[in-house]
Amino acid sequence: MSDAVLRDALADRDPPAADSHRRPIRFAFARTSADTYLLQRQLFTRVSHTSPADPLYVEETVFALLDRVIDHAYADRSSVPARRESRRSEMLAQSACELLGRCFVEPLTLSQIAAAIGTSPFHLCRSFRRAIGMTMHDYRNQLRLRSTLDALEDPQTDLSQLALAAGYSSHSHFTASFRRAFGVTPSTARNRMKRSIQRPARKS
Repeated sequence: MSDAVLRDALADRDPPAADSHRRPIRFAFARTSADTYLLQRQLFTRVSHTSPADPLYVEETVFALLDRVIDHAYADRSSVPARRESRRSEMLAQSACELLGRCFVEPLTLSQIAAAIGTSPFHLCRSFRRAIGMTMHDYRNQLRLRSTLDALEDPQTDLSQLALAAGYSSHSHFTASFRRAFGVTPSTARNRMKRSIQRPARKS
């Protein structure tokens, strides 16, 4: 983590540390939770075994881990009132949603999205998660998957080409994401759509 990212993360928790020209973190150790450690290991495993790892997923997960660790470290300190933070978070999240809605096929990084809407990557990551209830990676994935449903109605659709057109790196990546979201593979969904089209309407 760069000092700039750390100061951004500390801005509403420890302003003196955020404004300091010295190293922002005041302490060397902080407690953490088991699920935070597990998330860190999952990220490490995914990056180690997936090539290439999705940059948006990696960046968001790293910032989520940082947010958790700092939350634990400052848990016994008085929290700063939210004031205008909630409204600002909603506005940033909405701007990110609009951008992703236009560009969900592109492999945008967190830094690129933040720069496009005029905020810092850390602040955008946290604001989006709080306002929308999911990460930008998950939100973009939903947009990608939903964009493929119309094409699946055509039995001639090539699933590999559809996967690439929707922004996935491979057919297998698309299939795995589709199954997690809809509970079936793209080919099964296509067959179901085909049967529903062919099934004659019931007479009243």
